[in-house]
Amino acid sequence: MSPEQTRGLAIDARTDVWAFGCILFEMLAGSKPFPGTAAVHKIAAILAEAPALAALPADTPAAVRDLVAACLEKDVESRLPNMREVLEALKAEVDRGTIRHVGLSNETTWGTLKWLRLAEEHGLPRMEAVQNEYSLLYRMFDSDMAEMTAHEDVGLLAYSPLATGVLTGKYQNGVIPEGSRASIGSGLGSRGTPNAFAATQAYLDLAAQHGLDPVNMALAWAKRRPFMTSVIIGATTIDQLALIIEGKDLVLSDEVTRAINQINKQHPFPF
Repeated sequence: MSPEQTRGLAIDARTDVWAFGCILFEMLAGSKPFPGTAAVHKIAAILAEAPALAALPADTPAAVRDLVAACLEKDVESRLPNMREVLEALKAEVDRGTIRHVGLSNETTWGTLKWLRLAEEHGLPRMEAVQNEYSLLYRMFDSDMAEMTAHEDVGLLAYSPLATGVLTGKYQNGVIPEGSRASIGSGLGSRGTPNAFAATQAYLDLAAQHGLDPVNMALAWAKRRPFMTSVIIGATTIDQLALIIEGKDLVLSDEVTRAINQINKQHPFPF
């Protein structure tokens, strides 16, 4: 969904915000087609009056009807028995000694809290960590997840701290190195946006100004975040691994950290 498509969207206070948010997420993720701004306004109005598929007008486009149906079917409470079953299976493995601790991946604030409460209520293993994406270019964790995990003592295991290699600078100016992620499989996914490359250039320039390797600067910044347990690295070659190991003890100066914060203000949520 482009900024032009989202501009001016408003949600009535009576709207089923969870369902509406689900609909927008499905479109933002690209798993559902965007039916147009007018249609999204219509969805909001319908859910504000009666959050039910039957309330859709007869002339509602099929894409809109599918979106509403998919989201209204997601009864959050119906997930709880399955979540408890998962925790019970994990407890059996902990008791057997095959695993020590358990954690989550790509989880939300609501989801993490539900896992924790279920574990507490039924004497089951608690989620000790959550593995979510986090980097200079992707700081969604900074909001409610950071607050929740700090209070609930759940550590972040950050994956893709280099934004699938974008922060290395190797993809700048449309370059796609042979053997790189962008040259195989599904490429860079949603990360290869003009805003992401603009933000990356700002970080590359900052690293150059201070005589830092951009890879080690990005990793050092991530490691020092207050909610971080560990940063997950990935290397395709021995040289890449050697570079990361070389910079493992790097601590960024206050000046560099302030500059990073300023760049983030200039390029928020670039993808």
